[in-house]
Amino acid sequence: MSPWKVLIPLAGLPIVLLLWWGLSQDPREVPTPMVTNPAPDFSKETLKGDTLHLADLGETPVVVNFWASWCIPCAEEHQYLVDFEKRYHGKIRLIGVLYEDTKANGLRWYQERGGDWTTLLDPRGRMAIDYGVRGVPETFFLTRDRRILNHYPKPVTPDVLDQWATKLLATDSTAAAPASSR
Repeated sequence: MSPWKVLIPLAGLPIVLLLWWGLSQDPREVPTPMVTNPAPDFSKETLKGDTLHLADLGETPVVVNFWASWCIPCAEEHQYLVDFEKRYHGKIRLIGVLYEDTKANGLRWYQERGGDWTTLLDPRGRMAIDYGVRGVPETFFLTRDRRILNHYPKPVTPDVLDQWATKLLATDSTAAAPASSR
C-alpha cells in the first residue's frame, strides 16, 4: 500500500477538525470589547415620531434592548421587560431598539403585548452596528456616565435584569464588568 493513500486523508483531518470546532462555537458568546467603553452616541426616531439623543437621557442609568417583531426569543423576553419597566420606572430608563423592522410592526407589537417605553427605530441596523450587535435580542446596561457596564447577548431573564439593575443603581462606570453575558 502506498503511503500517499494514508497521508492524503490524514492531511485533511486537521481541516475537518478545525471546521467542526468553528461550527460548534456560538458567536454570540464572544465577549464584546464594548464593555467599560463609552456607549456609542445616537440620534434616532422613536416609534412615536420624536427624536431621541443619548444626551437627552441625563444621568439616569439606561438599559438598551435590541429586538425585532420577527424574533421569537424577543417575544419570550418581552414580559420580563414589561415587568422590569414597571419595577424600575423613574430609576432606570428602558430603551428599546427596533432592529431591521418596520414602525407598523413595532406599534402592533406593543398593542398586542403591552409596554410603553421609548423605542428607537433602526430599520437599517446602523445603531446595532455601532453597538456591535450580532443578533437579537441583545441588551446593554449603561451607567449614569454612559459607559457600558454589561452586554447580554441573549434573551434576558428577570434574574439577569435584577442583577444588573442593582449594579447600575449602586455603581459608577469604574465597576464595569470585564466580560459580557455574565
